[in-house]
Amino acid sequence: MKENQRELSEQANHLAKLDEGALSAEADVHLSTGEVTTLKKKKGVWWVPGDVIGEPSLRTPQETVAALRRAITRRSLHGVLRVLSRGSRAELETEMTQLLEDTEDELDLAYETQGNDARVRTTSGREIVLRREAGQWKVVEVGDRPESSDERSQ
Repeated sequence: MKENQRELSEQANHLAKLDEGALSAEADVHLSTGEVTTLKKKKGVWWVPGDVIGEPSLRTPQETVAALRRAITRRSLHGVLRVLSRGSRAELETEMTQLLEDTEDELDLAYETQGNDARVRTTSGREIVLRREAGQWKVVEVGDRPESSDERSQ
């Protein structure tokens, strides 16, 4: 350190002359949940990047994969939808909306139960497969709606 004293002094003087607002910094903070959030300092102010506090930014592939993992860990449909591309998100939302429409009227559903297995057919032809596990019915699969002759000809 003694041999670098002059260099250290020059750097200290240089840093002292800098405007604090011109400096930027970034820090990763490890949360008690095991997650890591990033703080950024710009123009003397620390802030959490992202649209909303707690919403991760998706500027890099690493951040996006981390956001996907976080959403799955939290079992957050909103979080998963947020990281999907517009096309994938629209496709999934369309499927969910169609399933809601297909199951809206209980009287239009055809139930077939055999032991611990059941099939539910909607008026659109979609089939929902269920299985009883530990006394509760669980969805095993939601089948696609069959294509109409109009859709096949396109």
